[in-house]
Amino acid sequence: MEIDKTLISQSPRMIDTKTIKIFEAISNGDKTTLESMITNQDFPFWTVQDSDGFTCLVKSAFLNQTEMSLLLIETAKKSQDIINDISILHSWINKKAENGFNALHYTAFRGNVKILEKLIENGADITIKNNNGLSVIHMAAQGDKPNVLVYFKEKHGLSMDCLDAVNSTPLHWCSYMGSENSLDYLLNWGANLNSKDKDGFTPLHLAVITGENIRKYLLI
Repeated sequence: MEIDKTLISQSPRMIDTKTIKIFEAISNGDKTTLESMITNQDFPFWTVQDSDGFTCLVKSAFLNQTEMSLLLIETAKKSQDIINDISILHSWINKKAENGFNALHYTAFRGNVKILEKLIENGADITIKNNNGLSVIHMAAQGDKPNVLVYFKEKHGLSMDCLDAVNSTPLHWCSYMGSENSLDYLLNWGANLNSKDKDGFTPLHLAVITGENIRKYLLI
């Protein structure tokens, strides 16, 4: 099993100075500067991307910047362009970076339910998958965020046995990444210990291969 990279080098992207400053503000957690730049109604900040194809929202989610994410969403909603066409907002909320991950993926990985709820409230597709078929449930399992698993299971009824492109379940990913807390929840919910990925590996196989101590839970 190969771990998905959160950043993948791509061909150079031409970026203007204002876009660079916006992403610098997000990276530095400078809410004041970001707010002063995006409140300009003549600047459609939801259209800009950095050199990795990250939108402002994807970047803030990747960095787990709660206040930044809320500011971006609420400011975008006040734009006349988006008021006139709400599909612009939905498209931006769901837009993927060049590596196939979007804001919801990263927020699930970080375990930030506050932002998850805000994204979903504004049109995020909870069934979205990245280029390798990873869902928000796989991402929560990788990040060992059982609070996200509980949220999606109880509030949205998502399956905890979903498959990625190589038939790996969230339990496979917990085993591979050593996500003990999430694994405990999945096992209590009856996750299939015998599920095999395309290489024929079960969660226990992966725990043994990676040397994770988590295998003790799988042997009980």
